[in-house]
Amino acid sequence: HGEKQARRWVQRSYRLWKQWTGYLVEYSLEPANQLSTDDFAGWLALQTNLALKGIIGINAMSHMAQVAGESEDASYFKDIADEYISKWEEFGMSRDKTHAKLAYDWYGSWTTLYNLYADAQLCFHLEGSGKGKTPSSGQKPLKPHQKEGFVPKHIYKKQSTWYHYVRQKYGLPLDSRHLYTKTDWEFFAMAVANEDTRSEILESVAKWVNETVTDRPLTDLHETEGEGNYPGVTFFARPVVGGHFAFLALQRACGGHAREGLSFLDEDDTAADDDDDAAAARAATEFRSHSFPWIRW
Repeated sequence: HGEKQARRWVQRSYRLWKQWTGYLVEYSLEPANQLSTDDFAGWLALQTNLALKGIIGINAMSHMAQVAGESEDASYFKDIADEYISKWEEFGMSRDKTHAKLAYDWYGSWTTLYNLYADAQLCFHLEGSGKGKTPSSGQKPLKPHQKEGFVPKHIYKKQSTWYHYVRQKYGLPLDSRHLYTKTDWEFFAMAVANEDTRSEILESVAKWVNETVTDRPLTDLHETEGEGNYPGVTFFARPVVGGHFAFLALQRACGGHAREGLSFLDEDDTAADDDDDAAAARAATEFRSHSFPWIRW
């Protein structure tokens, strides 16, 4: 019954969904110079995090097409999404492969990859695993899965490790341009990080709440160093703080399998993981010494 309702709902506006996805196909892999949702940070082309959002959107359209019974569209958008996510990794990861860059052409930068959360929230990290929601008997998989998950697992692991090394006294900065954080995106990022990193970031947020002096409601934008003040823009009591519940929402997603599908983040490290950790530590140390030498990390 639920699948029939879903099909009717998608079919009712299918042309519009397909039209919007056509825009993503044309523009999401290499985003033009534009503002993102973090408009206060300014214009920027080739934003790695923004590109990921669009590519996940294309993958979502492949699933919606499948629900609507449009098998040709489903295969078409799935092929594009798989091709784009491979190119995105090539374009968006740092040369040493330790973290995502802020923009494809901005070497020596990094970003909080908060749009990775959508991959897990929409259950795409379970693709090929047999977990979560499965197609009805009348639907066939889009194509045989050669890998488990849409965004590769090592992207999750590398970002989780990177956040550990660039976290500040009062939280995880939004990106390498500034030391302020957006707490909603910070919670999105920690929701798809390993348990240790998640706990560290949460402790930093609690430290900000306990130590800073303000008579305003909880903000979603503050400095992560110094006195933890507002960075010229004062945000408080905004609906976006709903993002603080990202981890709780993930626990209920995918029929209750979303968190289980991220269990690889807390598995025992392999020799390759240890090498990645050491490389991330070196890269973060070099970044700190060049970008913010006055801060005691």
